[in-house]
Amino acid sequence: MSVDVSGKSLPDLRRIVANHRAQDRTDMPLCRAASDEIERRRGGPLNMWTTLAAIRAAAEKRHFMTTLDVAKANGSTLSQSRVRMAPHLHELMDYAIDRAWPMVTAVVVDAAGVAEGRMTEEALKGFAKSAELRDKFPGGDEAEFLQGEQERVFVWADKERGRDLRA
Repeated sequence: MSVDVSGKSLPDLRRIVANHRAQDRTDMPLCRAASDEIERRRGGPLNMWTTLAAIRAAAEKRHFMTTLDVAKANGSTLSQSRVRMAPHLHELMDYAIDRAWPMVTAVVVDAAGVAEGRMTEEALKGFAKSAELRDKFPGGDEAEFLQGEQERVFVWADKERGRDLRA
C-alpha cells in the first residue's frame, strides 16, 4: 500500500519519522513514505538508500570503499558530490546509530588505504570526533576503534543481507 506524503511540509515529514523511531515502528508504510520523501526532496547527487546498499554490498565481501566509490554508486562523480559527501556520511552514521547498527561509514576510507581499511590521520580524527559527538567513541586508540567498527560493519552486512535497509 502506497502512502502519499507529498503534500506534507519537511518539518512534518521529519516529525513523522521521529515519532515512528521513538516507537520503534520505522517499518510502517507511513514512516517509509516520509523517509523516502525527505530523501527525494534532499535531491543532489547522493541518495541515502543507494549509499547504504553500496556499503552493505562492499561489507558483505569484507571490502572497503572510498568516497569516489560512494559517488559512483550514486551515478555521480566525486566533483559533483564532494560538497555534499561529509553531511551525507554523517546522516548515514545517524541513521545507523538510530537503528543500533554499527557506524556503517567506518568502511568508507581514503583511496590510499582502501586495501587495508586505513584512513588518513585527519580523516581518522574526524571519524572518532563524529563518534564521540554521538556517544559512540569511549576514547582511547582511534585506529583500534575504527578497526572494531569496521569488523562490526562486516558482521552487520552479513546479518542484513537481502533485507530492506529502510525498515
